[in-house]
Amino acid sequence: MSGWLPGWAQWLVLTVVLVSGDAVALPTWDGHARSTKYFQQPTLVFDTEDDPDEYPMGLMVENEGGGPAIIKTVTYYVRKEEITDGNPVSVINASKLDAKQTNFHELKRGEVLGVGEQIWLFWRRENDKADAEEAARFASFIDDDLEVKIQYQSSSGDTFTMCRTPDDFDRGSIGCPR
Repeated sequence: MSGWLPGWAQWLVLTVVLVSGDAVALPTWDGHARSTKYFQQPTLVFDTEDDPDEYPMGLMVENEGGGPAIIKTVTYYVRKEEITDGNPVSVINASKLDAKQTNFHELKRGEVLGVGEQIWLFWRRENDKADAEEAARFASFIDDDLEVKIQYQSSSGDTFTMCRTPDDFDRGSIGCPR
């Protein structure tokens, strides 16, 4: 290489090549970082099991995304009325279900749902099968009366909202109450 350009010009060409290489590499790295962040985002989905002849039956939330979901808030609605204290016991009381036959998990602020983790929010176990009338009321409650709104964030701080309403089954939507 020596002889075709003076020494200072060779350094100038080398500097231009390195700087232009950074101009190409930096946007590529930034795009990689953004796509990696996208694949590490949590995605909460609801699943309803409402057949009174099969157990467990109830409402479950699952993280189907690529990263952990950190719970910020959970809001419950029974027959379109907000349960202001957010307590699952208040949801059961408002539903007029038998509290002894209805199980729940209270999602709390800061609780983490790992990738693929499932949590039943309200459910009945097989040994609760004895009372068929109460099982049918529970199925109707899950199908028609219960709405849930969960705000959660990714480990990178992005915030998301997921809602489950009875209309979701008719419209295929994820509309939030109010």
